[in-house]
Formats: sequence, structure tokens, C-alpha cells
Amino acid sequence: MIGRSALTKPSFFMRMICFVASKPSITGIIPESEVQTIGLRMSVPLYQAGATRSRARQAEYNSEQQKDIMMETKTNLLSEARSLWNKYHNSLRRLEGRTKEIQAIQEAREGIQTEVELGERPLQESLDIEQDLVEARIAYIEARYEKVFSLVRLLSLKNENLFDLKG
Repeated sequence: MIGRSALTKPSFFMRMICFVASKPSITGIIPESEVQTIGLRMSVPLYQAGATRSRARQAEYNSEQQKDIMMETKTNLLSEARSLWNKYHNSLRRLEGRTKEIQAIQEAREGIQTEVELGERPLQESLDIEQDLVEARIAYIEARYEKVFSLVRLLSLKNENLFDLKG
């Protein structure tokens, strides 16, 4: 396809020359003459078409480069979305496991405290089970944080408004 710049560029010109002399020349002829010239000049830019083709090739190259960048970005976003989705579901499972762990420790604590009151176990075991309960609650809080953090990152990847969330 030939661009506009590859076409010929016409230009018009006009020249009018008038000579009027009062003295005759050597030959005796009075050089009284009138010259009129009307012309049309066309200029063809020979190398302009090469520049146009070069710009077209560069534009095509830039277009392909942008497509590659867009595909790479899409691939990266999908990969990150899958990763965040997996982290979110793992944090849900971890949260469920921590909840069961806390319930099991609380049941064990009740049994150990009863045995400590009856004198069948030392007080140290009661303190150990309390420490286990504190550590389990800390792990539960960390699991909740991981769940919320992965959900926020997932929603921010989708450009969701976090303030529109209910619940």
C-alpha cells in the first residue's frame, strides 16, 4: 500500500518577462518582445516511499511487541491468580485445622485440670497445656491473617472495591 507521502507533489509556476527597449540593437531590430511562460512542475519523492514502508514495518514490529507484552502480562496475571486462589483455599483448610486443634486442646485442658485438682497430675502439666492453648490460638490468628491477606490480594488482582464487601 502506498502512503500519501509516496505520491507525486505537483507545483505550478508562471513566469512572464517583458522587454521594451527604445534603442535599436546592433542588428537594427528593436528588441521589443514579450515572453510568457506557463509551466507545471512535478516532483516525485523517490526515497519517500522507502521511509513510509520503514515506518509501516516499525509500526508492525511495535504492534507485535505490544501483543507479546500483553500476552506475557495475561499469563503472569493468570499464574498469580491461581497462586493466590490456592493460598486462599490452603488458608481456609489451615484455619479449619487450627479451630479443631484449639477445641482438642481445650478438651484436654479440662481433663488435665480435673486430674491436677484430684492430685493425679503435677501442676506443670496444667501449665504446659495452657502454653499449648496459647500457641494454638496464635497459630489460629496467623491463619486468619493469611486468609484475609490472600483474599484481599485476590480481590485487588480483580480490581474489586474492597469497601463493597459485605460480611
